[in-house]
Amino acid sequence: MIRTHTRRVSLLAILLLAFLSTGRAQDESRLEIKEIEFVGQEAYSAADLASLIASEERPMWLWRFLDSWTPLGAPTTYFDRSKVPVDIEAIRGFYQERGFFFTEVEFELVEEEDGVIMRYHVAEGPAFTFGEFETRGVEGYKRQDQIEEIAQVDTSARYSQARVREIADELVYLFKRNGYWRSGVDSLLVVRDSTEKTANVRATFRLGDRYRLTRVNVNTSGPGAYGVRDDLLERLAGVDTTKDYYNIENIRQAQVRLYRTGLFSSVTLTPRVVAEKELALEVNGRIDELNEMGPELLLNNQWNAFNVGLALNYSRMNFLGEARKLDLRASFGLQDVFNTDYGALPALVELEDSTIQGYVGWEARLEQPYLFGEPIFGRFDLYQQVKKGQSELRIDESLLGGKLTLDFELPAFTFFNFLNMYYKVDYIVSYDRVANERSYSFLGGLGFDVKSAKANDLVFPTGGYTLGLILEEGNFAPYLGYQIAGKKFDYPIFYKAQVTGATYLPLDLHEETVLATKLRVGYLDLISGAFGQVALPYRFFAGGSNSLRGWRARQLGPDVGAADDRFLVEGKSGGAFLVESALEYRRRLDESFGYVFFVDAGNAYLDPGAFALEETALDAGVGGRFFSDFISFRVDFGFKLHDPDDPRSVLRKPFFDVFEFHFGVGEAF
Repeated sequence: MIRTHTRRVSLLAILLLAFLSTGRAQDESRLEIKEIEFVGQEAYSAADLASLIASEERPMWLWRFLDSWTPLGAPTTYFDRSKVPVDIEAIRGFYQERGFFFTEVEFELVEEEDGVIMRYHVAEGPAFTFGEFETRGVEGYKRQDQIEEIAQVDTSARYSQARVREIADELVYLFKRNGYWRSGVDSLLVVRDSTEKTANVRATFRLGDRYRLTRVNVNTSGPGAYGVRDDLLERLAGVDTTKDYYNIENIRQAQVRLYRTGLFSSVTLTPRVVAEKELALEVNGRIDELNEMGPELLLNNQWNAFNVGLALNYSRMNFLGEARKLDLRASFGLQDVFNTDYGALPALVELEDSTIQGYVGWEARLEQPYLFGEPIFGRFDLYQQVKKGQSELRIDESLLGGKLTLDFELPAFTFFNFLNMYYKVDYIVSYDRVANERSYSFLGGLGFDVKSAKANDLVFPTGGYTLGLILEEGNFAPYLGYQIAGKKFDYPIFYKAQVTGATYLPLDLHEETVLATKLRVGYLDLISGAFGQVALPYRFFAGGSNSLRGWRARQLGPDVGAADDRFLVEGKSGGAFLVESALEYRRRLDESFGYVFFVDAGNAYLDPGAFALEETALDAGVGGRFFSDFISFRVDFGFKLHDPDDPRSVLRKPFFDVFEFHFGVGEAF
């Protein structure tokens, strides 16, 4: 009897506790999260830790108000006890990955009238530094010095799991560049020394056999496959099957070469075992029609004037064999499409005729991906264009020119990994509408464009840097030719240099916020002739979507008459010295959208001696970004803060005198 009574009491107590727990859970489920606090952390900020956890503070009242009656805003957030263990484990894991192996996290809930405070007490514990990095399973690799160089760690630096993975990936990449196709990481073991506070890493690799590439098998499909020989594509891939070991870097370069031909809509390169320690490279690609032709609507801001026009494009793939590509293009643009006398369109090619405003031109381009038996990408351009009647210019121009460009392949792991060499010849006839005079300019020059592209991403870089150097000479070869012929050379001789550097620094742990900086310096030195003879395209101007965004393209430079010539853009004659700098705060909101805040400063000056702070332009602004898988699009709104041509306060000027906007492709730098 007593037992039965005891059981009834126990059951009643359990039911009561369950009811109370349910009631408590129901109460907790309606507790708004007023604040999330972190206490005791030193190595990392509260913002860093908040970005790791699943729990979120309620948004500000405005967003909650908007959410209550519109699709905008954000809903309030409620306390969920089931998320607490997940939060604690995320914080502990974060610290352990960074050398804090004994971090402890405790949770406290503080209830207040208007919500709850979630408080995480963090006891970080000691920070472990790197000990030794030991590699196992790679005894068969001949160049042990290469392994040792990559596996070096800074024993004074705090342990980082990301650094361990980076070293392991770099070693596997080394093996795959030297024939070990199936190499990989078997295990990464961290041995902690609590006395010395060091973390020793034992990395075990799977080296496997060393494979040779003994053949290339080409499989093409699509309507254009019949017009391209398989042996040509095999040669373009550039794999030497008589001596080459498997090299993942060569495979990637081969894929780039094949894509650059323009023949393929898709192409993949896959190794396949065909014999013991032998591989075949399977090239599978789709080739669409070899001929393409179509019209194009043009909307551009060429020469600081909005133009509307048409273009007709024709492309021929595999032109005369050898994967050559021929592009032909004819285009024209008009400034004022509503007040244009379309019957006067033929006069667009006449330099002195001012009845119609715009431009007309044609260009032809021939590309060949393999020159002189080497993977050198060659391109030859021939072009002619007449630009006339732009309202902001007093100069009309007729340009006839050609350019030969050679792109050289450089290994990705060298300091400079892009090299471009070119030689161009331009003949320019300029017509001064005010003076009713013609003048002539000629340039034949060799140029080099080298880059060190070490940014970690092309679309949204969050680390690394880029460094570019452009060196050009003007008229050295023509001058020597005239001297040999015993004739007088009446054109300017000069050399030109431009250096551009950019850095990218992540500001948060998830690399969604980046501080980007840019500095560009250019200098043109005249050896003989007058600066007024140097045509506009070869002088320095500032302003535009990739320059100072508070101004339009080429709107900044020395004042009228500074160079004592007639080549003027909006009263600017162009300079021989350029300084530009930029600072951007970039924030990526999700996979598709982001925004930036920017500040630009700089100008183009007549010479280095003319550089002065009061002559340096300054702007600031905001921009939006749209990201795709391979490129980004942007719109920037810039505001002039200091205009060297009008030093009045910004507040004293009309809004549209200080405002400018730009559309662009890719980041500004």
